[in-house]
Amino acid sequence: MTPRVGVSILGGAAVGIIAAVLVSAITSRVWPAYGVAEATRAYTFVMLVARLVAGAVCMAASAWTTTRLAGDTGRAALALGTLACLGSTVHHIRIWPAYPAWYHVVYLSYLVPVSAFVGRRSGRAQHAR
Repeated sequence: MTPRVGVSILGGAAVGIIAAVLVSAITSRVWPAYGVAEATRAYTFVMLVARLVAGAVCMAASAWTTTRLAGDTGRAALALGTLACLGSTVHHIRIWPAYPAWYHVVYLSYLVPVSAFVGRRSGRAQHAR
């Protein structure tokens, strides 16, 4: 891994984390019931789906940023998605009882494909110019 790819992965991860924090804060403010549920993780089905959608959007932002910083065709974003999936697997094992099993499966199953897809698309667009 080149230093540029390493920095791009860190940059993409930072963007994803910042986006997740912002989305969570905004969601809690505009959806008061979500804010209440967040404290105890007593989410409804719709809230869980909203969290999954938000996670996919944050992963896409991370992958796009990573690809743009790396200047490649999406390989760095694929690495980011793989690392995110590995790290999230460890995290989800710890929080497994707090959420339904389907939630964990869906979340972990889209990280690599979303990052790979967005990385390829944004990499192609970048190199087409």
